Amino acid sequence: MKKRILIVDDEPNLAFLLAENLVDLGPNYEIETCYSSADALVLNKAKNFDLVITDLMMPEMNGLTLTKYLTQQQPDIKLILITAYGNEEIAVKAKKLGVSSYI
Repeated sequence: MKKRILIVDDEPNLAFLLAENLVDLGPNYEIETCYSSADALVLNKAKNFDLVITDLMMPEMNGLTLTKYLTQQQPDIKLILITAYGNEEIAVKAKKLGVSSYI
């Protein structure tokens, strides 16, 4: 059974770049991208991803709020939060929400 990875970023070029780099993981991984938190919630409800990699700063719903909703949908989901605007406070909040890794 393939592992499913979802990349969520409001910048399509960055989402594409991340997805292209993850393709090297091989045929046992299914990589998908979307460009909003709302779309990520819909996709995860339909497919139950094993891992979601999400940007922090996105319009409408930021990555921290998205991780909160994703863990409500699927408590065992693995989450990675990426940001160029990080600080210790965000890192602490991310860990409390169940984020596996913070980059």
